[in-house]
Amino acid sequence: MDRSGSAAGRAGHALLLDCRSLESTLAPLPEGVALVICDTSSPRRLDSSAYNERRAECEEGVRLLVAGVPGIRALRDVQPGDVGPPPTGPVDFPRGGSDAGTD
Repeated sequence: MDRSGSAAGRAGHALLLDCRSLESTLAPLPEGVALVICDTSSPRRLDSSAYNERRAECEEGVRLLVAGVPGIRALRDVQPGDVGPPPTGPVDFPRGGSDAGTD
C-alpha cells in the first residue's frame, strides 16, 4: 500500500484504497487536520497477532448472513439495514457487525 500512496496520493487528502476493485479515491481532509505517521521499526508478524482469529470470525459472519443477504462475499457487502438480530453461533457478532457497509 505504500506504493499506492506514493503513486496516487495528494497533499491534503486521504487515499481510500479498495482492495477488491483496486480503485482509489482521494478524500479531502478537513481544514486543520494533521496526520502523524510513525515507524515503529517492528516487523509485521501476523502469526503472533489475533489477525487470523478475527479473519475467521468475519468469514463465519458472512457464512451465517449469506442466507438472509444473498450474493455477499464479504462483510463489506452487507448494508446496516440488511442485518437483523444477531445470529446464534460462535461468531463475535459485534466485530462482524461493525464492518457492515464499510468499504
